[in-house]
Amino acid sequence: TYGNSWMPGTFAPTAHYTVQAHTEPLPDGTYPKFAPAGGRTAWFPVQPIQRAVEGALGPDPRRVTLSNDERLFAFLPWPAYLGISRGASGSFELWDQRMAEVRRLAATSDPAAFARDSAHTKFGPIDIFVLTKQPDGGWMWRDQRFSRSQFDTTQWTIVDDLPVNVVVTVRR
Repeated sequence: TYGNSWMPGTFAPTAHYTVQAHTEPLPDGTYPKFAPAGGRTAWFPVQPIQRAVEGALGPDPRRVTLSNDERLFAFLPWPAYLGISRGASGSFELWDQRMAEVRRLAATSDPAAFARDSAHTKFGPIDIFVLTKQPDGGWMWRDQRFSRSQFDTTQWTIVDDLPVNVVVTVRR
């Protein structure tokens, strides 16, 4: 039953998952050999993010990361501070409490306090932020707004020239 329902070209409601697997770009932005010409998923620049972080920390930097897209963790063995979706998170993740910490950090405008507090949340440090640049200059994670001024360059390496409006900050 499962084999038939997951086969491409069938009319089973779950068959679209098989096609979706081929519409997802690889970390370098290319698509799998049998990707359909249309309906492709937008690229998330995993390899450029990895290069930016490794440029700051060296090879294999397994630091706790808050990322605006969980596809990062599908390709890299970096620990995530918090998943995007509360509903897709396990109860032991303590999503609500971690989200409260992210909200508290987003509201911290003093760069020294931000560096200190992000290194010592109730659940440990956040050493890498992968955020989305907004047209007005803000940096977002979900609905939480961060700003460049929070990240003092004596404490953080900032890489803001990545594709698709991604900015990465790495604790020094």
